[in-house]
Parts: sequence; structure tokens; C-alpha cells
Amino acid sequence: MLLVLAACGNSQEREKQAQELATAEKKLAEAKTFGEDMAREKQLITTKLTEAQARLGEVRAAYHGTLAAAAYLGAEEGNGLAMTWEMNAAREGFQLAEAVRQKEPKGVVGLAARVLADERPCVAQGDEEGAGEGGCGPCDVAPYEDACADVEKNTTSSPNWGCASLAATGEGLPPAAFCTSTIEHPAPGTSVDSPYAELGLPTALDVVRVAFVHQGRLYVSDYPKPEPSLYNPPNVEPLVACTATTSRSACIHDCEVRFNRYEDPCACQPDDGYGHDHDDSEETEDDESDEPPEVRQARLAAAEAEAEAQAASERAEEARQEVAYQECLATCEPSEEEEETAEVDPAAPPDPVSTTVTANLEATPAPGIFVVSRVVRALGPSQQVLTEEKSTLVLRHPALVTVWKKLSPPSSELLGTLEPVGELDEVVSAGQKPSLVPLPGKSEPTLVGLKGGKVVAYAFSATQGSEPVKQLDASTVCTALRAEPKRFPEAYLKACPEPVAEAPAEPAAGATATPEATATPEATADAGSAVDAGEVTP
Repeated sequence: MLLVLAACGNSQEREKQAQELATAEKKLAEAKTFGEDMAREKQLITTKLTEAQARLGEVRAAYHGTLAAAAYLGAEEGNGLAMTWEMNAAREGFQLAEAVRQKEPKGVVGLAARVLADERPCVAQGDEEGAGEGGCGPCDVAPYEDACADVEKNTTSSPNWGCASLAATGEGLPPAAFCTSTIEHPAPGTSVDSPYAELGLPTALDVVRVAFVHQGRLYVSDYPKPEPSLYNPPNVEPLVACTATTSRSACIHDCEVRFNRYEDPCACQPDDGYGHDHDDSEETEDDESDEPPEVRQARLAAAEAEAEAQAASERAEEARQEVAYQECLATCEPSEEEEETAEVDPAAPPDPVSTTVTANLEATPAPGIFVVSRVVRALGPSQQVLTEEKSTLVLRHPALVTVWKKLSPPSSELLGTLEPVGELDEVVSAGQKPSLVPLPGKSEPTLVGLKGGKVVAYAFSATQGSEPVKQLDASTVCTALRAEPKRFPEAYLKACPEPVAEAPAEPAAGATATPEATATPEATADAGSAVDAGEVTP
């Protein structure tokens, strides 16, 4: 009986467990089915989302394409479309995408830099670039303007050449045109002063040019030496004005920095972090609530008086700083010093206001050699001549001398230089022209003059194999001057050193005087006067 009852009890327990197991399996199957349904639903939603995103991308692409097309149309005038930043951004994006598609690295970099360019003058940099928190990047804003930045250092001139004569300098040489052009050079006033300004005054300078044609090529040489500043004088007046303006701006900037008035355009303002000061007024009131009214009133009055005194002191300091700042600014203004009005003597000559330098061809005594007079005149307010200084130049044309020597001339494409052989303060003249009469005992045409108080002479030659011009030894010149003292001015003889007395040599037995030794100076001078000194045809 007991066994039957035990078997029945076990059967009921197993049946209950079987039912629970069946229920669990059913729930598991339902959960599995639900999971599969959810996976299918998720896949369906993902597919729909992908399709929606694709359609959205197409719509956005079409929208940006429309904006880009509108931007291209808006760039043209007369179509009635106004360019907007959306249209410009769409066009740049379209260009960037096209550059990426065509694999153009330079185009991609350029467009990306333009799209991402920051227009702020000062850009806060991150810690990775070393600027630190609140730091600033590079800034090229000048503290003040350089007024001379756009001012030309030199003027632009177009010389107007006039050729007054045609000179034949030697047998077999082509004729050479002697030309001049007047170029205005301003008075000194800046660090780029003209070296051609005479007497520190505005100067009208004659530039000399000699030109000739050889084998179909034109050869040109100038005096003074061709330099850019010769033909394009310094732009003095605008440079003086802009330099003064820049100096004034620099002075004002120094005053602003000195008195803390300068606002740096490159300064970055740090972020305040939206911080708030702690308000402890309530605590103060709680602490003061225990004070007697009389003590509190006295304390507040003392604090108010102290604050007023501090404010007055600050106002006085501000006033002192303002006065000092204004005094500093006053030093930046150009000084207007009143010139002392001295009594003018009516009989005294006026001061010169300008100068002129003229050049004229005097002679061509040898192949490629030109004797030129140079006259410097100081002019008064009415253009009257106040002073006049004349000198004589001996110029050598290298290309013309080379042709005379039957050598290959230099390149005709380059502007040459008329080489100055020498310059004389004054020369022996024959009427209005320099005298080229040979020295006693010589046959070459010779130019004799003074330079710095000393006698100088140049001999000219047209003989092949020799130089067309050479400077004679001073002792030779002085010996010739003493041979004909009446032919030369007294100043020339005084410029020669006294000859050293030599003991007379005893004549040899039976020696006779030769005709050359007994020739008179007059006969020698007459013989030399027939030498061809060059021809100048007006």
C-alpha cells in the first residue's frame, strides 16, 4: 500500500514538472519566433532607412546642384540673380567634389584651403601648435601705416634729344652726332638725393650723347655715365611728404604705447568662462547686524570718505597722464619755427634758387675724342644769372676709337659711356674756342689748361698705332711754357715750379750750332698751327 501511494506521488510530481517544462519550451519557442520577427522588422526598417537616406542624398545633391548652377548664373551680370553665401558654398563644394573625382591634388588643396580659410586677423591656436590656451596665431597688421609704401622712389622721364652738330673725328670714320638732352634734377631732401644736383639746388642738367652708325648698327654713348638715377631723378617732394607722414604716425604710435592708449588689432581676447564673482553682501549684512548703529554709520562714512579720496587721486592721476599724453602728441607735429627776419640789403645780390648745367661741343681733335665745354650757372628768382663757372672736358668714345683702330667694336645693344679723360678748370683759348696749337717742339694738337692750380696738357694724335689722346708730363709742359712765355697767361707760368739751375756744360771743341738749335719759338709755333685740329660742322 505504501509503495502504491509513493508511486502515485512521484507520478504527480513528474507530471507537474513535465507541464512546467512544456510551458517553458512553448515560451522559448514564442520568444524565438518573436526574435526572428524583430530581426525581420529590423532588416526591413534598415532597408527603408537606407532607401530614405539615398533619396535624401539625391535630393540634397540636386539641391546643391541647383544652388551651384544658380551661383554660376549669379556671377554673370544682368540675369537678376543675387549671389548668396549658400550659392557660393554650393559652387565651391561642387568644384571640390569635381577636383576629388578627377584626382587633382593641387586643385583639391587650393579649394579646401579656400573653403576653410578663416577671415579673422587673429586666430586662437590649439595647444598642439604651441600657442597654449588663449594664445594667438600670426598676425601681420602693422601698428601704423607706411605712407611711402606706394610712393615711387624715382620719377619717370622721357629725354628729348636734340643733335646740334655732326662731327668728323678722323679719316675713314663715320660722322658722329653730338646730342644733348636736359633732365631736371630736384634739390636734395631725402636719403635718395640726386648726385647731379649742383650747389644743393634744383638743377637742369644737360646729358651728352654721341651716336654713330657703323656697318648698319647704331652705337650710342652718354656722359655722365648712364645710371637709372640720371634719367629718372629721385621723386624728392612726394618722398619728403610721405616720410614726414610716416614719422608722425610712428611718433603717435610710440605715445599711444607709452601711455597705454594703443589697442593692438592682433590681440586675442581671452574667454572669461562665464565666471561670476561671489556675492557676499548677505554675509556682510549678517556680520554687520550685530554692530551698533552709531559704529556702523561711522564706519560707512569713513569708507565713503576713503573711496572719495581714492577716486579724487585717480582723477588727478588721469589728468596728469592726459596732459603728458597731449604733450607727447605735440612733439609729433612738425615744428613751425619762425624764421628770423633779418634786414635785407637792397644792394646785396639775391640768393640763387636753381642751377643749369649746359654742354657744348668745342672740337674733335683726334679720332673718337671730343672736347666739350661745361658751364654751371646759378640763377636767381627772376632766372637771372648770378654766377657762372666754366670747365672743359676731354671725352673719349670707346666704340669710335675701336672702329678707328680697326678692331671689333663692343655690342651695339648696350648703352655705352663717354669716358672722361680729364677735366680742366680753364684752358688756353683762341678767341671763343680752346686753343689746340702744338707746344713748342711738338707737332700734335695740344690742349693746355689748369686743374686745381696745376698746369695740365693733353696731346692728340691721329696716327695709327698710337693712342688718340695722352696726358703730357708736367715738366715737359712747363719747359714748353717757358720757351714761349708770351703765348701763355702769366698764371700758367706761376703754376709751374721753378726750374732747378744746372751748371752749363762746356761745348766740345769744334762744335757748331745746328739749325734746329737756332730755330726761333715763333717759327715753331707757325709750323704747328697748320696741324688739323678736327672739324665740327654745325
